[in-house]
Amino acid sequence: MDNLDAVDTQTFQSLMREVGRDYMPEILEVYCTDVKEQLQFAQKALLDGDSVEFTRRVHTIKSTSLSFGALAYGALARELEGLGRKGKLDQARLKFPPLLQACDSLRGRLKELCNA
Repeated sequence: MDNLDAVDTQTFQSLMREVGRDYMPEILEVYCTDVKEQLQFAQKALLDGDSVEFTRRVHTIKSTSLSFGALAYGALARELEGLGRKGKLDQARLKFPPLLQACDSLRGRLKELCNA
């Protein structure tokens, strides 16, 4: 999946208006820290073969990412969530690395938008 660090600026701006520009950097930092933590737990769940835990973690990533406008990132998390629900962890293991790899570039893109 390409452009996992792409952000729908309209969704992001809407969230920023809702929470307030002054609070957005703090909220963004909480989001980024949480996503990294959720990714670590999801990766461990994959290694352990725990589809329930994996599904729960990528569900959280999906929901919060979509609210920030990270639509492609959230869509991949949604796809992984579906694989987890079906117990298809072998397929999830193949599709999970891009979610890990795009985390830092997504964070950078969100910070750019926050400071714009």
